[in-house]
Amino acid sequence: MVSPLEAQRRALRLFEQTSEGCDPAVKRRLLKAESPEVRAILAGLEASASRARDNFPTQEDVEDQHAPMALPERIGMYRLTELIGSGGMGMVFRGERDDGLFEHVVAIKLIHPERFSRVARSRFEGERRLLARLDHPAIARLIDGGVDPAGWPYIIMELVEGVPLDQWLREQAPSTGQAVAILAQVIEGVQAAHRALVIHGDIKPANIMVTRFHRVRLLDFGVGRFVDSQTQPQLEPRTETYASPQRRAGQAPEVTDDVYSLGRVIQDVLDVKAHPDLAAISAQALTDRAVDRYPSAEALAGDLDLWRRGFPVSAREQTRRYRAERFVTRHRIGVVVSAIAACALVVLSIVAVVGWQRAVIARQDAEARFNDVRHISGYVLFDLYDQLARQPGTVTKRAEIAATSARYLERLQLNRNAPADLRTEVAGSYRRLGEIQGYPGTSNLGRPEEAARSLGKAEALLRSVLADQPDNAPALAQLGWVLDDQWALGSDSPKTVLLSAEARVAFEKALAIAPKDASARLGLLACDRALAYDLIWTDDKPAQADAIARKALGTLRASRWPAALAVQAQTLELSLLRQIGDGIYYAGDVAGSLVPFYEAEARIDQLIASQGPTPNLLIAKALQDFNISGSLADMAGRVPESLVIAQRGATSMEQLLSAGSDAMAEKALIILYGQQASSLENGGQIARALLPRHKAIALEERRVERSPGDFQRTRDLAIGLIQYARLLGKAGRHAEACAAITRDLDLWRALEVRGELGAHDGRKEIAKAVAVQENDCVGTKSKP
Repeated sequence: MVSPLEAQRRALRLFEQTSEGCDPAVKRRLLKAESPEVRAILAGLEASASRARDNFPTQEDVEDQHAPMALPERIGMYRLTELIGSGGMGMVFRGERDDGLFEHVVAIKLIHPERFSRVARSRFEGERRLLARLDHPAIARLIDGGVDPAGWPYIIMELVEGVPLDQWLREQAPSTGQAVAILAQVIEGVQAAHRALVIHGDIKPANIMVTRFHRVRLLDFGVGRFVDSQTQPQLEPRTETYASPQRRAGQAPEVTDDVYSLGRVIQDVLDVKAHPDLAAISAQALTDRAVDRYPSAEALAGDLDLWRRGFPVSAREQTRRYRAERFVTRHRIGVVVSAIAACALVVLSIVAVVGWQRAVIARQDAEARFNDVRHISGYVLFDLYDQLARQPGTVTKRAEIAATSARYLERLQLNRNAPADLRTEVAGSYRRLGEIQGYPGTSNLGRPEEAARSLGKAEALLRSVLADQPDNAPALAQLGWVLDDQWALGSDSPKTVLLSAEARVAFEKALAIAPKDASARLGLLACDRALAYDLIWTDDKPAQADAIARKALGTLRASRWPAALAVQAQTLELSLLRQIGDGIYYAGDVAGSLVPFYEAEARIDQLIASQGPTPNLLIAKALQDFNISGSLADMAGRVPESLVIAQRGATSMEQLLSAGSDAMAEKALIILYGQQASSLENGGQIARALLPRHKAIALEERRVERSPGDFQRTRDLAIGLIQYARLLGKAGRHAEACAAITRDLDLWRALEVRGELGAHDGRKEIAKAVAVQENDCVGTKSKP
């Protein structure tokens, strides 16, 4: 029995001996002497070489062949453990760091030294220089490179765990929206390369890897070149199918050649025949004359983004009819919903008044009108409301609909004798009203006090029902959700732990009465989410939080939820993934936190591809950008990547806010400004870091002014002031730093007096504040 590495060495030796004009009888004799493991590896090498000849048809100026060199067991601190690919010029191995400092897995590309001609060496060195200049999430990172003592040229790169784009398409059969989302990542990576004056030169599905989290990594910049390089183009390899006419004619690669290749990839990925706009986009990228193509990858990405958002694309003729069609498609929901909403509210008023007048004359007729009002109010408050929620800038209109519907439903239960199901229904309407008024994590008005009052009304109604009917399972489940909403409004405060525990009791009672109640089952998982959150932020026990959140996520994903609970279930899934990431992060494993954070981001991208860029999904993605950026900023060498992601999230929220007010988008923007500042500071750019930090503090101050009694807003400002003051001190502006940290400590004292200071904040955040005060306020030491 031979070791895996020895089997790979023997297979490579056989491959060298049998690949060029070997007598078949000699080959059979050599194979007969080898083990099944070696023969299997050899078959894989031969298949890989065959694919390489098909996809990489140009010739190399190979020097005289020499006896094959022994394959090294390790490169630097990495041990070669597994052959994962091979081609005409070399092999790619899985490498594992084994120097005992920490675990790390990489991809190591070895170039056959005996085939390493002068031109090949030049291209190899060029690849190292190119990759060293590229730092982007969609491009596989270069870690190291050189020539080992035995003469093997090598490149050590990030190991991309994924599959080529064409294989991903076959296995996943994505929707058009999902496929376009993947293409957008590819083009974003190409844009980043072009900004660094680098052309890829060989874009094709085989060089585009898609990870299990649906993240893209561009591979093989070995055939790329600097834009201002004078390399001889006729010696550069390329794949003819994806090469532009200019490249096939032997001209030097240009930006528009990558655009052409992207056009071919678009044709591979999308069914352009079924979508005129996409057909026009790919056609413009694939024009024979370079001057007629998109001038840059950015321009191509811009047209794809216009298509995703329903706007006219530049590749189509801008006729009045075409622009009108795009307008109607883009605003269909908003236009129709606005009309229906207006009609429904008018009908609501008429039906309510007429219904009660006729009740005096004909009870049966009145009951019919009574049920009509309930039906219409429910439709407006839930179905119609949910359609509006898909459109940016509708927060105020949605709040008006929720408030109007709640008022009409309230009129139908003027006393305690109103039916229990009606009172439960009205409580649900108050829950919906509270959500749009100020429920954290979703698009809202930013009025948490009003949200608390609405939830208080809902709770009072439900408790009146349960006083009459203690075994009313729907009312118990609804009460559990109201208590969970109240927990969310005051999360991070010790007071809210009791609310979550009470919610759990309500859900458990509901399930004891109705074991199949899906709402109560989902509610228990929401309680687990709340417990994990409190363990991190109130009790400072992240490891325990991680275990609870993982178990809840497993149960959530193993269950089937009715359509009425689908949005709540997907929201809870994203929340649990964030809790898992936070638990891992605060337990000290910063790199490990990226796994659940990237998984959550991939899930959000899937939802955006299938449901469209709704405000709630855009906010969720921005919050995930913050999580990912924060972890990357704490990792060596990842600060530029962190800054790009934080800026992306901030830009998204600025665009969303340009459509209308949205308190949650505003909060997301604040924390992304803060993350931008942290990333800039980590990169040593103190002066630049002060600007986004100042913008964040200004927004936080305005939010506290609007809701001075809101615990969460006060806490957000207090945490932000610590970072702002510390940064001011670092910039030498000590007087301003002292004023900021003095204000900060006053806020922490106020929270402590109100009984809203959590253990995490009391132990960590205040300690940070005091340290800043001692550094920047001369002769002053004060603790709350």
